Amino acid sequence: VPPLSSEEARFKTLLEEVVASEFTSDRTTLTTEGTPQNKALRWLSDYDPFQVPANHPDTLERYALAVFFFATNGEHLQSNTDMSDTETDASSTARNNILW
Repeated sequence: VPPLSSEEARFKTLLEEVVASEFTSDRTTLTTEGTPQNKALRWLSDYDPFQVPANHPDTLERYALAVFFFATNGEHLQSNTDMSDTETDASSTARNNILW
């Protein structure tokens, strides 16, 4: 079995954090490609400019916001701004969650 890429390792770590949390997202929903929950987890894993650790206090909040974004087809809006348009200082993630 080949080793996991750093992106896949991060995805797996985030997956375990979300499954262990009090969110209602189950493993099947999180790993089913195309669901808002899977898109949100992929975004956190691969595209989030902050790349905060899975156990960071803001990670689950960012996951919830990303699920909402993908569930409401945010990626298809004519005019959208995502968290990558905000500052990338990890100490300011809470402020950026609000701005997003």
